[in-house]
Amino acid sequence: MCTLLIAQQFVDAIPVVVLANRDEFLDRPSLPPALRDRVPPVFCGLDAREGGTWFGINAKGLVVALTNLSVRPPDRSLRSRGLLCMDLLALEDAMSAERALRHLEANSYNPFNIVAIDTTTAVRAVYDSRPDVQRMPPGIYAITNWPLDSPHDSKREGLETRVRSRLSPQATAAEVIDLLQNEARMHLEDADPRTSVCCHSPLYGTRASSIVLLSDTHVRMQHADGPPCSTPYENLSASLARMMSFKIF
Repeated sequence: MCTLLIAQQFVDAIPVVVLANRDEFLDRPSLPPALRDRVPPVFCGLDAREGGTWFGINAKGLVVALTNLSVRPPDRSLRSRGLLCMDLLALEDAMSAERALRHLEANSYNPFNIVAIDTTTAVRAVYDSRPDVQRMPPGIYAITNWPLDSPHDSKREGLETRVRSRLSPQATAAEVIDLLQNEARMHLEDADPRTSVCCHSPLYGTRASSIVLLSDTHVRMQHADGPPCSTPYENLSASLARMMSFKIF
């Protein structure tokens, strides 16, 4: 739930591009992405402790991704942020998600960032006691669980800068996948491991990595069910395309 990279209406043929590296405590149980029997159907991983998710896509073409926001120790009595992610995946589109996020009650969740994206609209909410919801214009964005301008914000800045310099609007699906897989594996030598896109520490680290490409007719999903620096990505596109009745990039 730590690092997102979003290219919203930047690549000409692929209006939605999302990389999601999930950082979590190593002993927290979870299930890999699969089709979930919900309305509408959802393809996502599951937190086996609380039943929520950190990243998913529904059959309507809505992508939702979550990162925690590290501003203070969590209040364990509050509702799981992953359950909110599942709530949003029950909606039709990003505009519906925007309305839902604007109506979140104050002091109901621990702090988080969440994005809801379809092929026409991208919305981001930063929740710290209450929601701050904004549309995301076309462009490239990195989001981490560190606040903007914090000591660890260099992780976001570095990822955004690298992808902006390397991703072409004319890129093919294969070129996008190759670039994002390399970024997902990125380690910074001799630095705080939390500032690396692929994070390793004794009790906490990058547990999985997912990449989704989406248009109005095509979809593709690559997933590494482990640290992407050492775990091969699998192509999960066939199951996802069947759920959506889409073709595969």
